[in-house]
Amino acid sequence: ALVWGTSVKHCPQNVGKEHVLADEDVVQILKKIMKVYAAVLVCLCMFAAESWSLPRRSDDSDPNVAVIQQLVSRIDALEAGLEAEKVRTKQLEDENGRRVAFAAYMTQTAGVAASRGAIIPFSGVLTNIGHAYDPTTSAFTAPYDGAYMFFVQADISADYRDFLLERNGSALVYCHNDGSLRRIACGSVFSLKAGDRVTVVQHSTQGVLDPGRESVFSGFRIH
Repeated sequence: ALVWGTSVKHCPQNVGKEHVLADEDVVQILKKIMKVYAAVLVCLCMFAAESWSLPRRSDDSDPNVAVIQQLVSRIDALEAGLEAEKVRTKQLEDENGRRVAFAAYMTQTAGVAASRGAIIPFSGVLTNIGHAYDPTTSAFTAPYDGAYMFFVQADISADYRDFLLERNGSALVYCHNDGSLRRIACGSVFSLKAGDRVTVVQHSTQGVLDPGRESVFSGFRIH
């Protein structure tokens, strides 16, 4: 897993945009489809015009054969392009339906004392696209197989030491206060299977976590 961490304040922005089918994407796809139909109409008009303008010869029983063949070739190419656009549209729609992103913060009115093994409560939901995060348990459950990015930051007392990012109860990332700083921040990319559960768990035995919107657990599905 790619792991990174820092002891300074950081707020993740614009999560998960690569895989979002935005309204403007749909508009562009529809414009392309309309262009295909417009091109077919143009071809039909060209065929009609050329049919009237072609000279007839006594030894030519059907002077429009060449024009018809060209028109058929053009229509075949346009149909192939249209089918490709349909496939691409379906892929984008499928991906759009699998968007997952969340962010939650600590809502307590008083500091949360260190308690090794306890899940840190992030019960205030900022966003929950896909509804994979449960604020009552402070756990994220992967709805699909894939790669997911997680980030957690928390204000702490100077003597608070560390917490963990865990998958199904096993620690994957160790987030540590390496001095007397008042904040811990870290993140990681996890490869998850559908049903895998990710939580932030206390490891420190001393100190206090400060609640509020500056203490946030967030994540999103990459692909």
